[in-house]
Amino acid sequence: MTCQTMIIDPDIARKIEAFYIAHRIGDAAHRTVISHLLVEPPRPAIEGALRARGWAKLTCKSVLPLSEYEAAILDLVERDLVWTIDSEKLSLIDDYLQATPALGPTQGMPRLGTLQISIRFANLLDELRASFGCEPTGANWSLHWISQKHQVVYSATRNGCLDYLRGELTEDDEGTFVIQHLAGPSPCGPWRRDWWRKYNSGYTLEIHYA
Repeated sequence: MTCQTMIIDPDIARKIEAFYIAHRIGDAAHRTVISHLLVEPPRPAIEGALRARGWAKLTCKSVLPLSEYEAAILDLVERDLVWTIDSEKLSLIDDYLQATPALGPTQGMPRLGTLQISIRFANLLDELRASFGCEPTGANWSLHWISQKHQVVYSATRNGCLDYLRGELTEDDEGTFVIQHLAGPSPCGPWRRDWWRKYNSGYTLEIHYA
């Protein structure tokens, strides 16, 4: 089974493939589970296999039986690569965040009962990224809602903040949003999009709505 990927650098592709093989997550079911956990918003653990199968329908040429994804999730949990979040796991994540301070996480802490990658797997991903020297991948921008009328946009680049603003101004043309005040984009130093996805530098754009 071949999934759709967009890898430009062949050397990076080889390192990612070696990473999957080294950690015994190279088969289709494991790859799909990991892929949807890294890309989709957090979902209840009970939905894990169904979400993985749905992700396979979107990204792969063929789809495995539901039992294959269930078995992959069980294996990943047993090997401490994936967690079902409980109060103890939240405490460990809080300690993890305090150890390497950064603004955020902009998406908030993981909710109880959701399926998440573990701290062990987060550290393995950091090691992989360090091997080819790039920032975490993900959305071009990320939001922190302070209130319905006040939000902060985070991005690894200044243009990422401006891309979000352009989208808001388009909505404003339709009478949906009225922007009252802007500040930035301004350099912000280290920040997190997710609790495990840390950017060493970036920009923030503060928006107040009327």
